[in-house]
Amino acid sequence: MGSRPGYPTVDRGVYQNLPSLIAARSRSPEVKAPIHLVYGEKDWSRRSDREANRDLLPAAEFTQVRGAGHFITLERPDVLADLLNAVA
Repeated sequence: MGSRPGYPTVDRGVYQNLPSLIAARSRSPEVKAPIHLVYGEKDWSRRSDREANRDLLPAAEFTQVRGAGHFITLERPDVLADLLNAVA
Protein backbone atom coordinates (compact mmCIF):
# COMPACT_ATOMS: atom_id res chain seq x y z
CA MET A 1 0.00 0.00 0.00
CA GLY A 2 2.77 2.41 0.89
CA SER A 3 4.00 2.57 -2.68
CA ARG A 4 0.66 3.70 -4.11
CA PRO A 5 0.40 7.29 -5.37
CA GLY A 6 -0.81 9.66 -2.66
CA TYR A 7 -0.21 7.24 0.21
CA PRO A 8 2.28 9.49 2.05
CA THR A 9 -0.34 12.26 2.16
CA VAL A 10 -2.98 9.92 3.56
CA ASP A 11 -0.53 8.41 6.04
CA ARG A 12 0.54 11.83 7.29
CA GLY A 13 -3.10 12.90 7.71
CA VAL A 14 -3.94 9.81 9.75
CA TYR A 15 -0.98 10.28 12.08
CA GLN A 16 -1.67 13.99 12.51
CA ASN A 17 -5.22 13.17 13.60
CA LEU A 18 -4.38 10.14 15.73
CA PRO A 19 -4.88 11.93 19.09
CA SER A 20 -8.41 13.00 18.14
CA LEU A 21 -9.20 9.56 16.74
CA ILE A 22 -8.16 7.96 20.03
CA ALA A 23 -10.10 10.55 22.06
CA ALA A 24 -13.22 9.88 19.99
CA ARG A 25 -13.42 6.31 21.31
CA SER A 26 -14.77 7.62 24.61
CA ARG A 27 -17.81 8.93 22.71
CA SER A 28 -18.61 5.58 21.11
CA PRO A 29 -21.47 4.77 23.52
CA GLU A 30 -23.25 7.93 22.28
CA VAL A 31 -23.54 6.59 18.73
CA LYS A 32 -27.15 5.92 17.76
CA ALA A 33 -26.66 5.06 14.08
CA PRO A 34 -26.51 1.42 12.97
CA ILE A 35 -22.91 0.18 12.85
CA HIS A 36 -21.36 -2.83 11.21
CA LEU A 37 -17.73 -3.52 12.14
CA VAL A 38 -15.83 -5.33 9.40
CA TYR A 39 -12.35 -6.72 10.02
CA GLY A 40 -10.12 -8.98 8.02
CA GLU A 41 -9.08 -12.24 9.61
CA LYS A 42 -5.45 -11.19 9.07
CA ASP A 43 -6.00 -7.51 9.91
CA TRP A 44 -3.00 -5.77 11.45
CA SER A 45 -5.18 -4.29 14.18
CA ARG A 46 -4.80 -6.14 17.45
CA ARG A 47 -7.49 -8.59 18.45
CA SER A 48 -7.80 -6.76 21.78
CA ASP A 49 -8.56 -3.49 19.92
CA ARG A 50 -11.22 -5.19 17.81
CA GLU A 51 -12.84 -6.69 20.89
CA ALA A 52 -12.69 -3.32 22.67
CA ASN A 53 -14.55 -1.77 19.73
CA ARG A 54 -17.19 -4.48 19.98
CA ASP A 55 -17.54 -3.82 23.71
CA LEU A 56 -17.90 -0.07 23.14
CA LEU A 57 -20.57 -0.67 20.49
CA PRO A 58 -22.60 -3.61 21.79
CA ALA A 59 -25.44 -3.09 19.29
CA ALA A 60 -23.04 -3.16 16.33
CA GLU A 61 -23.00 -6.06 13.94
CA PHE A 62 -19.64 -7.71 13.38
CA THR A 63 -18.13 -9.49 10.39
CA GLN A 64 -14.69 -11.03 10.15
CA VAL A 65 -13.64 -11.64 6.56
CA ARG A 66 -11.79 -14.90 6.13
CA GLY A 67 -8.40 -14.61 4.44
CA ALA A 68 -8.50 -10.80 4.24
CA GLY A 69 -6.13 -8.33 5.82
CA HIS A 70 -6.69 -4.67 6.67
CA PHE A 71 -7.59 -3.42 3.19
CA ILE A 72 -10.80 -5.37 2.64
CA THR A 73 -12.06 -2.87 0.07
CA LEU A 74 -9.18 -3.91 -2.15
CA GLU A 75 -8.86 -7.54 -1.12
CA ARG A 76 -12.52 -8.60 -0.91
CA PRO A 77 -14.77 -5.90 -2.39
CA ASP A 78 -17.39 -8.58 -3.02
CA VAL A 79 -17.90 -9.07 0.73
CA LEU A 80 -18.40 -5.36 1.33
CA ALA A 81 -20.76 -5.09 -1.63
CA ASP A 82 -22.84 -7.96 -0.25
CA LEU A 83 -22.98 -6.34 3.20
CA LEU A 84 -24.04 -3.00 1.75
CA ASN A 85 -26.62 -4.55 -0.56
CA ALA A 86 -28.11 -6.45 2.36
CA VAL A 87 -29.07 -3.19 4.09
CA ALA A 88 -29.97 -1.19 0.98
